[in-house]
Order: sequence, then C-alpha cells, then structure tokens
Amino acid sequence: METYQQILSICLETTKQLLQFAEESQWDQLEAGLKKRDKSLQQLLALNIVMEDSLKVRQAIEEIKKIDRRVMALAKENREKIFANLKQRKQGQKMKAAYGRTIKRY
Repeated sequence: METYQQILSICLETTKQLLQFAEESQWDQLEAGLKKRDKSLQQLLALNIVMEDSLKVRQAIEEIKKIDRRVMALAKENREKIFANLKQRKQGQKMKAAYGRTIKRY
C-alpha cells in the first residue's frame, strides 16, 4: 500500500500534467488525467493521516486547488472560443443563405 506522501506526490504530479494539458488544449488527455487524479485523491481520503502530517497534506491540497483554478480558467477560455467560433459559423451560414436567395431573384 502506498504512503500518503506517495499518493500526494502522484496527485501533485498529475495536477501539474493537467495544467500542461490545458495549456496545450489537449482536452481528452486532461479528462483522463482528472480520472487518474480523482482515484488518487480517493485513496488519500481513505488513509488515516496523523495530526503531525496534516499540515503537509493541507499545503499540498492548497497547491492542487491553486493549479485547478488555472486549469478551470483555461477551460473556460477554450469554451468561450468554441462558442465564438460557432456563432461566427452560424452567422456565415446565414449570410451565405441570404446571398443565395438574393442571387436567385436575379
């Protein structure tokens, strides 16, 4: 069985990978990484961590949360770009259709 230090290390490394995936717009890998990290976090929660070690765990979790906020910001930016592109595409299709109707009249 892995120690809490090993599990924390896995969680932190996976979280850093998640940020890299988000920065590179590798959303499929990000999703797979989230599942991996969630599994490790569940293992961590199942452990009995002594009081002396709780500060280390807390600090690591704070770092994970900080990185997660950055990942979420990148995901939000990507979502907004996708919606903007879809909106432009729909607008282009409407313009094309209107142009087509105008041409048919003449």
